[in-house]
Amino acid sequence: MRSRLWLWGRDGRPKGPRGLLSRPSRLVLVAAAALLTAPTIAQEPAAPKPPCDPAAGFCLGFEGWLLTVRTWTPGGAEPRDLVGARLQAELRHARWRWAVRGDATGIPGEYKTGEWETVRSLEGHAAAAYDALRLPGGVTLGPAAGIGAAIAIERDDAGFKAEMPKGITAGLGARASWPGGWVYVVAGQHQALRGVAAIATWQVAMSDRVASVGLAAVGSKDWTATIGLGVRWK
Repeated sequence: MRSRLWLWGRDGRPKGPRGLLSRPSRLVLVAAAALLTAPTIAQEPAAPKPPCDPAAGFCLGFEGWLLTVRTWTPGGAEPRDLVGARLQAELRHARWRWAVRGDATGIPGEYKTGEWETVRSLEGHAAAAYDALRLPGGVTLGPAAGIGAAIAIERDDAGFKAEMPKGITAGLGARASWPGGWVYVVAGQHQALRGVAAIATWQVAMSDRVASVGLAAVGSKDWTATIGLGVRWK
């Protein structure tokens, strides 16, 4: 009889675990169950870091690219297909821009990133520009100046490296940029050409990670160009 009263109670209603516990105990168990079974409270995602504002200070951008290009050299030689890597950075402040880049290229199948013995040529460039005009849509235009140099590491069968007619590439001109691309157009001298040359350098995004890259220089008697694709790795 005790067992029956213990299970059903004196009023004839069943006494399960809820009936056997006091009210404070029930509240404790309910709270514990809620804590154990409730999903983890989702935290508010961290607010994205606002882009650097050149008007408020100095802003540094850095990019790394893997390159596959075709290059045409003066004198009518057969074009060469090359692969390589590019590192470039740009420092901005107010309307000023200072950019540097370095390229290392080699012959496909031989070039390996980080192994200098497989590099055929190295080049470095620096430029400064001023965004004199800011047009709708993020387009900027302004004067620019650039200087650069390239050295050939590859040797011919006789053991000689290629010699350039001039020591450096340099010029004065203009820079234009827009969301996803930029171009420098300057007049001056190019290492591979004699006399005065018009030089254009560009990078135009084709997707989030792929861009058309190139350099073309035209002199009074000859021309040279390097045109290809870059794949962003940083």
